[in-house]
Amino acid sequence: MTLQAIPMSGTSALSMSALFVLMGCGTDQTTLSNGGDAVIEALLSVNAPRCECESAPGGTYPSEETCLDALTSGKGQAWVDCANTLGESSSADAVALSCYASALLNASSCVAETTCTPSPTYALDTAACVSASTSQCPTWDATEARINACVADSSTGSNTFETSGMLGSLCLQDSDCISGFCLESEYGAPFCSRACDDVQVDCPAGDDAGPGASLCVSFADDNLPFPELVDSFEGEAQTFCVPRCTDQQACLALNASWEVCEQPKYKGNTLYPGLGTGVKVCQSPSHHGKDPVNPQLCDWEKTIGNFGTEASVCTFYCQYLSTCLVLDVDADLNCCEWGCFSRMVINDERNDAWHDVAKCYIDDHAAWPAVGVDNKCSHPPKACGGEPDNPTHPAAAP
Repeated sequence: MTLQAIPMSGTSALSMSALFVLMGCGTDQTTLSNGGDAVIEALLSVNAPRCECESAPGGTYPSEETCLDALTSGKGQAWVDCANTLGESSSADAVALSCYASALLNASSCVAETTCTPSPTYALDTAACVSASTSQCPTWDATEARINACVADSSTGSNTFETSGMLGSLCLQDSDCISGFCLESEYGAPFCSRACDDVQVDCPAGDDAGPGASLCVSFADDNLPFPELVDSFEGEAQTFCVPRCTDQQACLALNASWEVCEQPKYKGNTLYPGLGTGVKVCQSPSHHGKDPVNPQLCDWEKTIGNFGTEASVCTFYCQYLSTCLVLDVDADLNCCEWGCFSRMVINDERNDAWHDVAKCYIDDHAAWPAVGVDNKCSHPPKACGGEPDNPTHPAAAP
């Protein structure tokens, strides 16, 4: 999704009093369809009597407008737009927005019953009314944080949304996903997905993905134009939705474990030639043809197959990284070895470039003494082209 930057003056493009007029507050309008609009209407409803009191002679604020801006934290049109967009794309955030708007409206009766005495006591009492009511919305803080991040992005023209639970994002269990389905398979590290029926067609839009954001792919024989290209696909499902992309950065922004943005492939073979080169999806070729690995256990040894020599290189390389404190002292070496082996063997072929780099560090590490100006930790970077890379798999559970 793309949000246009809103021209700002001060902290908001429109003052709260201007929003009050534009939204029709004070008229017969009682229902607003969008979550952001509903929250702003509720804020104005609960704060209007407070500001009428607090802007009276001897009050805290010079005018009602100044008071409204202060009590609503400068929530301008950019905030409303971001809240509406987030509410439309995420059912969880829509619920939080609705809860917060209702809680604010419920606080209005408490505020109305508070005697207007322009003093700190009145301000504290009415703030307590609002706090007590909105405390019934436990997920609001997380939703508001996402809205504020969106507002910051819109001012710079960027688009960094929280991706947790979205289709294509990393997961460890079904409850991590908006769809309720965390797919473990050889397509890639576990990611949030959905079942689908119409192969080679965009999956329907949902709370976890917008229109045209995902493609239905299948590794089942009866759904493949060339079934011989896929042996026996390992996974909880054989037909599922995967995120579409334009480049690798789009994939990495969603999930750090995605390796490429390409036409749907398996072991380097294009699955659906008829789709054309313009239809690309996020995928991880290093997982193809290997048993799925549990990111919490990093039980990668079951993926070794006929590549025992390459697996040994990864074991020694990660031991070197641990000995020389390249890895954290409490790092799980299995997760380092899993990441190393994923780079080492792709589509049933050895990656010679990565193999040779890892082997260089291992051999030089073994050739030098433990102490000295040049030692087993200080010399390998000099011999092998720089500081060693930590290959720990991006999907490894922290």
